Amino acid sequence: MKPRDAREKSIAELKTALYDVQKQLGDLYFDLAAGRIKNVKGAATLRREAARIKTILHDANNSS
Repeated sequence: MKPRDAREKSIAELKTALYDVQKQLGDLYFDLAAGRIKNVKGAATLRREAARIKTILHDANNSS
């Protein structure tokens, strides 16, 4: 999700998106530990996505 698209979403939608990303990240870490996945870059991408959503949520809470 691009930051421009994320800023247009409501807080509830952003919280849902954050939950989904964190769940995907947990599943990815589990699969990495089990040796099922060799691509470590996917974890970095998901972490950045979660950080991006958290930043937008923080900005929305401070502005209101």
